[in-house]
Amino acid sequence: MLKGIDTSHFSNFNLQQLTNMVKPNKLYFNFIKASEGATIQDAKFIDIWQMSRSAGLICGAYHFFRPLSDASAQATNFITQYKKVSRAGVLPPVIDIEWAPVKVNGSIQEQWKQLLPNERIPKIKMFLSALETEFKIKPIIYTAKGFWKEFITDQSSSATNAFFAEHALWLVDSKTNGKVPT
Repeated sequence: MLKGIDTSHFSNFNLQQLTNMVKPNKLYFNFIKASEGATIQDAKFIDIWQMSRSAGLICGAYHFFRPLSDASAQATNFITQYKKVSRAGVLPPVIDIEWAPVKVNGSIQEQWKQLLPNERIPKIKMFLSALETEFKIKPIIYTAKGFWKEFITDQSSSATNAFFAEHALWLVDSKTNGKVPT
C-alpha cells in the first residue's frame, strides 16, 4: 500500500516541514484541494502543489462537490484552477462526493437532502464526464460508504452502477484502519 496525504488551505506547513515528513513516513503522493462548488478556488492550491512537487511527492487535485451548485459551473471551476499547475506525471483528478452541511439561520442543513433523489446522480455524472472530456482520463470518486448508501444507492440503476464502476473509488476510512469497509 502506498501512503500519501491530502491537503488544502487548512493545512499549515512549509517546504522544509513537508520534506521532513516525506521520507520517514514513506509518503508518495499528495491530493490537494483545488476547488469547491461553482466559485471557490483553494487559495493555497498552487503553493501546496509546488511544495509537494519539490518535496518529491506525486500530486493530484480534488474538487469538493456542492450538490446545490450547477455541475457544469463546478467542472469549469475545477478545470480552470487545475490548469494553473503542471500536470505532467500526476494522479487522476478526484471528485469529493460526501456530506455537504451548511449553516442556515443558525442550524446545520445537509445540502444533499435539498435535492430531489433523481437529481443527484445526473449532476455527479455530468461533472465526471466534463473532467474526463477535458483531461482524457476518468476521475477518481472519493466518498464514504455511509454517504453513498444514504444518498446515491436507492436512485442507482444497473447502467448508473456500470458508469460509476468505470471510475476508481477512494473510500473514506474515518477509523484509519486501512481496510475497505464492508
